[in-house]
Amino acid sequence: MLFGDSASPIAGDETINIHFTIVYDVFALLGFLSLSFVLCTALLSSRIHRSTTWFLYIFSWVVYSLGLLLIIGHQGSTKPEFGICLAQAMVIYANPVFVAASTTAYLLQISLHLWGKAPLRHSQILLLVVPSVIFLLVLLEVLIVALLYPSMIEREASGMFCHTAHPLPGRLSACIVIFLFTVSIPIVFTICRVLYRNKNFVRDRLNNENSVYSVSLVLRVVLFHCILLIVLGISLAELLPGRRVNLPALNALLGLLPAMAGLIFGSQRDILRVLMRCPDARGHDEYGKSQSTP
Repeated sequence: MLFGDSASPIAGDETINIHFTIVYDVFALLGFLSLSFVLCTALLSSRIHRSTTWFLYIFSWVVYSLGLLLIIGHQGSTKPEFGICLAQAMVIYANPVFVAASTTAYLLQISLHLWGKAPLRHSQILLLVVPSVIFLLVLLEVLIVALLYPSMIEREASGMFCHTAHPLPGRLSACIVIFLFTVSIPIVFTICRVLYRNKNFVRDRLNNENSVYSVSLVLRVVLFHCILLIVLGISLAELLPGRRVNLPALNALLGLLPAMAGLIFGSQRDILRVLMRCPDARGHDEYGKSQSTP
């Protein structure tokens, strides 16, 4: 489990663990590839307009999905080397915090845009710097704990990824993530309220050709955030006393998240147009190059 102390998987059929491990790896790999494509496409295309916090948001999911795959091939009987296991243990606790922080920053910027309050330059910088600093601090915290207690770096009970058996990193990361998602809930509520009550005004503001937002993008972010809240709720419910934890299934669910992110954000119209290299109405392709007519 990504947060809290390690729990023992349901006793019984070992094949179930293998099946869930395959599901976990496949979804994490799909998420990494699709999100990397989305990120690179948006960076390279002059026809795709996104805010800097969106790039940080997608990048955090790329890092998250990559972190899940670090010991692929060593999730069975073959033990991974200590160095790679330590690296995964560090990111396995830091990545959820990075995702939660970048998500909150992006939602805050969307909310400010909807209210017509463009953040000042230093505020925009803070929205980028704060999630990154928190990510680095959690990495450092896990590294210090790992160096103090190197024998506790191990594969967790399902064997899908490495973690530390020391309770501090998991509990600290869980507290930070819960705090950030708690902060984000009223922001999401505000976004939905503005979208519902000011439909025409918001549509004009978001669909401006120079805008880095769109109604579709905002709704996708809100939808995916709600999915994250549901998964977080499931994870916390599994930690309740007396619960019999199905650890492989829960880990597979967490591996599914980046694949869902890749599907949700990779299926936007402007991203798909780049994939198909469709010209716009002015005869330019999605990279801004002029296309001559035959």
